[in-house]
Amino acid sequence: MGTASARDVVHAFNELGFTALDPKWNGERPRAISERVREYVRLIALGRPPVGWRTTDVTTWSLARLAGRLIDRLAVPRISRGTLRRILREGKVS
Repeated sequence: MGTASARDVVHAFNELGFTALDPKWNGERPRAISERVREYVRLIALGRPPVGWRTTDVTTWSLARLAGRLIDRLAVPRISRGTLRRILREGKVS
């Protein structure tokens, strides 16, 4: 999103008064990974690694392996282990 022009600010001020000048920033960036994909990640993490995902010798996920497979399967374009850890923690998946 671009910044508001001076004309936009003046019009908003004329309509709303000083409340138009209050910042509407909530302090967070918008999430790059949707809630639907987050839920998918949690479901995958709860189960054993699927046979077709080249993980036949593994019975549990590591963060690095899970991140790599999610990227390989095009569930996400990229994901860090820290983000993956937060997603799992938010869903109470250990």
